[in-house]
Amino acid sequence: MGARQFGARVKRLEDPALLTGRGRFVDDVKLPGTLEACFVRSPYAHARIRSIDVAPALALPGVHAVLTADDLPGPMARDPIPMILPVLGIAAFRTQLCLARDEVSYAGQTIALVVADSRYVAEDAAALVVVDYEVLPAISDCRDALKPGAAPVHADLASNLAASIPMSYGDVDSAFAGATHVF
Repeated sequence: MGARQFGARVKRLEDPALLTGRGRFVDDVKLPGTLEACFVRSPYAHARIRSIDVAPALALPGVHAVLTADDLPGPMARDPIPMILPVLGIAAFRTQLCLARDEVSYAGQTIALVVADSRYVAEDAAALVVVDYEVLPAISDCRDALKPGAAPVHADLASNLAASIPMSYGDVDSAFAGATHVF
């Protein structure tokens, strides 16, 4: 009949090269004129961005660009990343911007992108970007976020409730009461 499509053993051809240190990865490909990038990320779980000064990073030799939300074209600058699978129970359709503009809502959120001659120059320049933050209260437990008086996760939303999806399972107590065996 033909070869099995599912459940068939597949011989991995890449293992010998990887196991002997001769594997090749995208990062190993060096093409002339290729630039490297590094993101500037928020160290805070929740903060307002007062200002971003990219001048010190741009002054570093080998830096080609430092982009913030203000440098991005129209929709990328102002519209959140599209939600791939919208769910009807979502209270506020909220994803993030490509680069944070006014507020960061988690540690590690991207704020700026540095493009330079090498990865090392890009990382050094990213460290020179000066972001003036106003640190805001943060919540690390979703149960605490729903308590009355909890700090808002997003300053522009009235509630921290992300989604409400009602579920029911019928009369569970009656099902157990009428069951022949209960374990």
